[in-house]
Amino acid sequence: MVINSSLSILIDGSVISEAMVIIDNDHEKTIHCYPCNANVDTTIALHELAVSLIRKNIAKPMNCYVALIMARKGIVTIPISESRTLNIHINTPPLYRKVTNELITVLNTLINSVSGEGVK
Repeated sequence: MVINSSLSILIDGSVISEAMVIIDNDHEKTIHCYPCNANVDTTIALHELAVSLIRKNIAKPMNCYVALIMARKGIVTIPISESRTLNIHINTPPLYRKVTNELITVLNTLINSVSGEGVK
């Protein structure tokens, strides 16, 4: 899987600070994620819902996600901390669970390797 600059929107409050696209060349699939004015209100609402779950100790960062899945697209929000979320806009809704679970696994692996626990 190759991460190109411009899939995930990292949000801190209502400010979009980063945008990327993930391309899986092995399976010829692309997951697009980009700032889009039509999606900003929805993205911010999902961000607020996800971080409220963390702040209320209902869930833990990078251990859960909030998903809004429609017929042709979906948005998945993964809380990273009490104020940051990773939002993924998916053009293939049936794949959202697989994509989200794999992304959470990769994020946790990266964090564990950076924190000195090694790659699990």
